[in-house]
Amino acid sequence: MTSLEHGSQFFFRSHRHCLINITKVSQINTHDHTVVLGLTPPHICPLSRLKTAALLNQLATVTNTKIN
Repeated sequence: MTSLEHGSQFFFRSHRHCLINITKVSQINTHDHTVVLGLTPPHICPLSRLKTAALLNQLATVTNTKIN
């Protein structure tokens, strides 16, 4: 998992035991500290409070990269 995490800008470790593909993020709930992946069926992953800002920054970077 570590090689995937560091080898691509599209993977992010949202919690100690969760590695997510940020292109699949459909919702971030900062109140419950969860990330929802996909729509049908949705998969809910925990989000560390300390990594919330980093995830939002990485999502912004990837979104800007895709648009340009």
